[in-house]
Amino acid sequence: MREATGELLWRSAGDGLVEGRLKRLVLQQTTETSDAGTQMINSLPGMNFTVDDFYVGEKALGQLEVKARNEKGIWQLENLGIKNPDGYLKGKGNWQNLGKHLTHLEFELGANDIGKMLTRLGYVDAVRRGQAKMTGGLDWEGPLTTIHYPTLTGNLNVSAEKGQFNKLEPGIGKLLGLISLQSLPRRLTLDFRDVFSDGLAFDSIEGKLVVKKGIMRTVEPLRIKGPAAQIEMQGETDLKNETQNMRVTVRPEIGGAAAMGAAIVHPVVGVATLVANTILRDPLNRLFSYRYQVTGSWSDPQVDKEGQKEVKPPVTPEEGKKP
Repeated sequence: MREATGELLWRSAGDGLVEGRLKRLVLQQTTETSDAGTQMINSLPGMNFTVDDFYVGEKALGQLEVKARNEKGIWQLENLGIKNPDGYLKGKGNWQNLGKHLTHLEFELGANDIGKMLTRLGYVDAVRRGQAKMTGGLDWEGPLTTIHYPTLTGNLNVSAEKGQFNKLEPGIGKLLGLISLQSLPRRLTLDFRDVFSDGLAFDSIEGKLVVKKGIMRTVEPLRIKGPAAQIEMQGETDLKNETQNMRVTVRPEIGGAAAMGAAIVHPVVGVATLVANTILRDPLNRLFSYRYQVTGSWSDPQVDKEGQKEVKPPVTPEEGKKP
């Protein structure tokens, strides 16, 4: 602990209770772990306090609220709350030491402005604007303070809207770089230079994911809808080794552009194309899709282009009746 200002009160009944309010709390950021640290759960007291200005290293995270109690080796986290103008974190769970360390955590993470929230976490200019929410429940063997990826298991739901990924250096943001597709080799950006050159803009991102023993898989394709393209990602990624095996499908958003182009050449044809495109829910942008198999590490992905696939339009009832 580097700095703490405020008032805390210690109550010695039972396993003890720390309560009060701090104006400021700054914790050192460390990656070191020790057996002594993991054994602290046996003597952790209950907690009920608020920090007005909470920092981890240089990261200003906002207001912190913690409420927890210790019940014979099981530290029950009843409420963990962090909030600031850019977003919030809500969590609850437990950390037990009955023969071995086990952690269960349920959480909701929300961003009012994805870009500003990521800047607070140290990823400056990674995303412009945008709103997002992630909810889930996770379990792992080990203390609450350190995720053990080989045993990490649970589920995640992700949604975001109205933002744009900026250009990211390979490896920066890790999973963020994977979703933004900007860590992929030049082959993909040559196919869609106008889509990825200034960062992928998105209207919405939706995904449901499961994690089993550190391997995260898509329950259904993670879908990114944007003004220039629709993207689907399906497969798995190893959170510990930072590798992936994903299929990425890119469908250029060409329906409106094609209709407008036709209207310039021939107004009647252009109007007919636009009406048909609207009624049939943009069949033009589904006429061709481009598929990529993405493997290797997050920082140096290997891409196998599967090529262009023609998607036939649906058969109308009248056509289905023809011999």
